[in-house]
Formats: sequence, C-alpha cells, structure tokens
Amino acid sequence: MLKFIGVVVVLLLGAAAYKYGFDDLMPTAEQPALRTVTVEQGDVENVVRAIGRLKAFIETPVSASMAGIVTGIEYQSGDTVEKGAPVATINAFRQKSRVEGLEFGLSERRAAIDAAQIERDFLIDQREVQSALRERGVATPQALARLEADIGIARAKLAQAQALLEAKLAELRVEQEILDFATTLLSPHNGTVVSVNSHEGRLADPAFDGGRIMTVADISRLKVEIQITEADIARIKPGINARISLPGDTEPRFTLPIERIQPLPKVFGGINLYVAEVTIENADGALRIAQNAEVQVVTDQFPSVVHLRNEAIGFVDGQAFVAVTTDGQTYELQPIETRYATRFVSIIEQGVEAGATVVTPFPQDAQ
Repeated sequence: MLKFIGVVVVLLLGAAAYKYGFDDLMPTAEQPALRTVTVEQGDVENVVRAIGRLKAFIETPVSASMAGIVTGIEYQSGDTVEKGAPVATINAFRQKSRVEGLEFGLSERRAAIDAAQIERDFLIDQREVQSALRERGVATPQALARLEADIGIARAKLAQAQALLEAKLAELRVEQEILDFATTLLSPHNGTVVSVNSHEGRLADPAFDGGRIMTVADISRLKVEIQITEADIARIKPGINARISLPGDTEPRFTLPIERIQPLPKVFGGINLYVAEVTIENADGALRIAQNAEVQVVTDQFPSVVHLRNEAIGFVDGQAFVAVTTDGQTYELQPIETRYATRFVSIIEQGVEAGATVVTPFPQDAQ
C-alpha cells in the first residue's frame, strides 16, 4: 500500500514539473531571417536585348544570263576577286546557234547585193549601147527611157539589199555581244567569293535557281541586322547606340549607332520582327558573314541615381513602400517616391537613401 502511494506521488510531482517547468526547458524557435537587398546608387540603363546577324553590305550573285554548260570556274570560295575579272565561262549553245545562223544568213545578203550590182551594171552597159545606136538613129527615145527606169529600179534593189545587209550585221553585232557576255562571266565588283554553286559540265539555266554559279560579296564592310520585337521597336530610334558581342566575347566588342530601321517586319513563325541595321568596318576580314551577335540597345541612361529592384517595392492604397530592416528579422514600412527606369529597376526620388537594407520581395502581408 505504501509502495502504491509512493508511485502516485512521483507521478503527481512529474505532472507538475511538466506543467510549470518543462516549457522553460524547451529551446525557443528563432525568427527566420528575411531575404534582403541593398538600395544602391549608380548608373542605370534601359536596355533592349536582341539577337543580330552579320551580313555583307554588298552581296551579288554571278549568274548565267541564258542557258549554257559551265566550261570553267576560275575562282573558289574564299578567293579575292577584282571588279571585271573573268570568274567563269559557259557554252551558251542556244545563243551560239543563233549567232551562227545570223552569220550564215549574211552570205545570202551578200549574194543578193552581188546580184543587184550585176543587174545594175548590165543595165548601165545597155544604156551606153542604146545611146550609141540612138546617135545613129537606130534606137528610139522610148527604149532609152525604159533603160533609165530599169536602172533606177536596179539601184533601188541594190540599196535595199545593202540596207538589209547592214541590218543583219547590226543584229549580228548585238547577238555576238550577248554571246560574249553570256560566255564569259565577270565579277560585278571587288570582293570575296563567298560561295560557288556550280561546277564544270553542269547546266546553268536562269529558269532553274536563277542560273547562279557563284556569289561575290564585299566583306570589307558588314552590317548587323538586329531583330527587334513589336513590343520594343517603338523605343528604338536611329542614332542610339547598340552594344554588340560576338560568340566568345566576354564584353561588348563594338558600340555603334543604329543607322536605319527597315519599315516592314520579317515574319518568323507568325511573329513580327523589325530589323535595325548597324555598320561594322571589316577591312582585315576578321569578321564572318552569318555570325550571330548578342546586342544590347541602350534606349535610356540615368547617371548616378538611387535605385532598387522592382520586386522590393510594394504598393499600399496606391502609395509605393519599401520594407526597411535593420536587423534582418523585422521590418518597417517606409513610403517612397519613384519613377520608372527599366523593366527591372526603379529610380527612387525620395524616401530611402543608398545603402539602406530592404526586404525582397516586398512582404505580401504588408500589402
């Protein structure tokens, strides 16, 4: 019995200790640290980020003007050529046949002239004979008059035959020039052969692939075609700077002004992209056509301003606030005045100073 009473007393004492003393022995949970960001002072830029591609300023295809078999290609891709240099030859068989047909027709025209001259000379001789007979009273005046008329007709025939020959010669000269032009293809300007699209023995025909044999480009100056979305194009103007980085660059390689904006967009997958152009000098040929570029177009600049990331700013009843903290555990709402700078950062006009620590993102329970 005494043993049972002792157990009960121990249990009661334990319960009392649990109720009044155990809570004091339990460790208190620490307040979780707030995520913070520092209000900064420095330069703020409004930047449109875009993708660009390098293209030759002048890029010209060298193409057959008429169908023919390629008989020679004088330059290969990467070779430098001068304006007017022969770069390829073709056998323009159709045009060659036309020229040969015209040359054959000349013999007929010359034969017609010879016949007209013989007829004219014969009639002139007959007139001399008739004139002699007329002096002796044998020939009649009517006979002489008929001869004069026939001589006039013969001279007209001769003149017509000569005119037809000249016309054929002129036509032959034109067709021969066309043949020469079609047979020997010349470089349209100084530049570099950037592609060869044919080979010897292949048919070059303007009806198929435009008859292209090669492409010559002037790569001493390149343009960067910058693709701008519809949402950003209104902020892009000629004259503002674009920072251009090429693959492998850790910093922008060029900072150059935008020169022009093409009025019509290019459509990619149903998305309109407007093209802004920048020119890059490439005298050493180090840059390559079709290289991709990362572009930052600076639309606004704000030097040495107090600024803060937008997610750290909240609004209560239309008033902008930040949650200022000094211990990283608690915060106090502070009203501020801001003006929009970029999609990510706002400039602070008043309310907090640079160096202040604020909660980010702005606490939801404070709104």
